[in-house]
Parts: sequence; structure tokens; C-alpha cells
Amino acid sequence: MGIERVLHGTLVGVAICGLAAGIVARIAGRADLANLAWTIGTAPVAAALAVFIVRDLRAGRFGVDAIALLSMTAALLLNEPL
Repeated sequence: MGIERVLHGTLVGVAICGLAAGIVARIAGRADLANLAWTIGTAPVAAALAVFIVRDLRAGRFGVDAIALLSMTAALLLNEPL
């Protein structure tokens, strides 16, 4: 199993945990903790995606990942991490 595959799996796990924790916090009436959980779940995914995009651009490849990164970054900057 390659390191990139392990990294992808870890990032999916972080995103799912952040989403689940945010939902639980929102149900509990803690919107502040929900936003924090969603931010913590989104930020590392966005950072890794940025690294993958730079690597792909250097190899001459361009995909829709840039759109995903743009939307995640904008959501974080607008305090709408979900």
C-alpha cells in the first residue's frame, strides 16, 4: 500500500470525523463547536489538496481539484466550514 493511498484514507477519516463531530455539536446546540469541528475537518484536507494540485501542475496535469480547493478555502474564509 503506497504512502499516498494511506494519506488519502487518513484525510477521508479526518473529514468524516470532523463532519460527525460537527453534527453532534450542532444537535447539542453548540454551533460554535460545530463550526470548529468542521473547520478542523476541512483545513487538513484543503492543505493536502493544495499540495496535490501543485504536484499535478508541475507534472503538466490540471484537473477539477483546483475548483474543490477554491470552494473549501472560500468556505473557511467566510466562516462557513460545512
